[in-house]
Amino acid sequence: MRTPARWAVAVRRPDGSIHTEAHDVTRPGGALRASIVRGLVALADAMSIGLRALRIAVRETTGVEPTAGQIRSTLLAIGGGVFALFVIAPGVLVAGWPDRVADILEASARAAVLIVYLFAVSRSVGARRLFEYHGAEHKVIAAFEERGVEATVDDARRRSPIHPRCGTSFIALFVIVAGVVHAFVPRAPLWVGAVWRIALAPVDAAIAYELMRATARKERSLLGRLLSWPGRLLQRLTTREPAEDQLDVARTALGAALTP
Repeated sequence: MRTPARWAVAVRRPDGSIHTEAHDVTRPGGALRASIVRGLVALADAMSIGLRALRIAVRETTGVEPTAGQIRSTLLAIGGGVFALFVIAPGVLVAGWPDRVADILEASARAAVLIVYLFAVSRSVGARRLFEYHGAEHKVIAAFEERGVEATVDDARRRSPIHPRCGTSFIALFVIVAGVVHAFVPRAPLWVGAVWRIALAPVDAAIAYELMRATARKERSLLGRLLSWPGRLLQRLTTREPAEDQLDVARTALGAALTP
């Protein structure tokens, strides 16, 4: 869980107890926060916090803490494969088609690959449990947003695991933005198409972040609902109904993040 000032992680240990840690958030300077690159800064910050949280989770559940380098190497290998699959491959594989047809095929292929990938991942036992905790996070946040700090596990249980402000929405918007941006750059020869898509990935991410912020500000408007719809749809794959003990862990993490 994260607030503007703090982030916290809660982990269920094998003995049933919950380990909790909270840390202050170092926010970027005003110039970065106000510029188009703030999305990239926020993404880098989220990845850094995620790396630290993952080390804590592994340590508390296994008793062995991996080094930052070990986790970084693993995540880089996974990230590189995903990047090649989602960003590069859809563009270079349709390079032989006429431009307008290739634009549609590339955007459609990227969306299809994402959906198939998430569906396949969601079939595994480990991912299913992870997605249950994702649903618990959303439910607890929704209860807090309505009832404040007095929100209980029972309050959270009644909420939907689908939340309008979610990282899944960023992924969905990234795919949509990439489909539009990449229509204006070449696909052939293959190495040129690949280089263009690698170079434009930060641009895609920055635009997607700004759209996500706009959606959060106007989530009840028609535009906000339209922009959040793809993310909500994808959350049917990335969230599951959590058990009560998972809601308790999520509530503990939120409480730690909110504590001064």
